[in-house]
Amino acid sequence: MTTQQSELIPDDFPRHGPLGTVSGVQPKLPVRKIGGKFVNGLTDEELFARYDNCSDLVEQLAAYTKRKLDAMPGAALLDLLLRVRRGVENKGWDVSSLEMEWVFSKVADRLGMASSSLSAEAGKPGIALSHIPGSTALAPMGGEDPAVETLVQRALRGGYRGDRSG
Repeated sequence: MTTQQSELIPDDFPRHGPLGTVSGVQPKLPVRKIGGKFVNGLTDEELFARYDNCSDLVEQLAAYTKRKLDAMPGAALLDLLLRVRRGVENKGWDVSSLEMEWVFSKVADRLGMASSSLSAEAGKPGIALSHIPGSTALAPMGGEDPAVETLVQRALRGGYRGDRSG
């Protein structure tokens, strides 16, 4: 990666840690051998490619959301952003959850919605899918809306017994 490319990546863009884990008794470190060196995490070129992909998504999603907002004058920006995000996540694109948070915080900024208002509206940093009924995202523990509580959360609290009764 050139110096110019590394300067393009903002400090708030997520840097990935290790790429995975390996099971077993002995501790293991997942690394790859690239150019005769063992690399843990992303190379500079891979990081720039992920940033370039995410910044392109910001441009496209901001334009798309703006078009939808103009076509639906009664729609609230937060609601529309939540719907767009759910649609993007359902596509299965190669974007990590941290990158998705970064993308949608930038889309919200481009559309004039401050991150602080997102936090106030959604109840946590970023755009919280957990507040959309039917979303598979985890709501905050002790969730504000029991209708979106997931089986995972119930299991973590010891309330899931394998049956579907409350």
